[in-house]
Amino acid sequence: MPDDSAEITRSLLEFIDASPTPFHAVSNMAVRLQAAGFEALVEGEAWSLSLGGSYYIVRGESSLIAFTLGEPIAESGVAMVGAHTDSPNLLIKP
Repeated sequence: MPDDSAEITRSLLEFIDASPTPFHAVSNMAVRLQAAGFEALVEGEAWSLSLGGSYYIVRGESSLIAFTLGEPIAESGVAMVGAHTDSPNLLIKP
């Protein structure tokens, strides 16, 4: 397997450059998720989800939840990963 750490690093740095605030980070991540085949959901609307589907929700332009549906939960359980978008974010107060 080729070493793609340089490509991963370049992609991360591009994302950080393009995401100076949590709002930018969420917007940029939504674009990446769409490109990866995730479907946008709207909070408060009825959802039609299917096994094997990949979905995401943006809330308040500063929060994003993404998930995929695998095997039925009763059979496979649940696995979650969490992160936050308050960094990178430079705030200078007077």
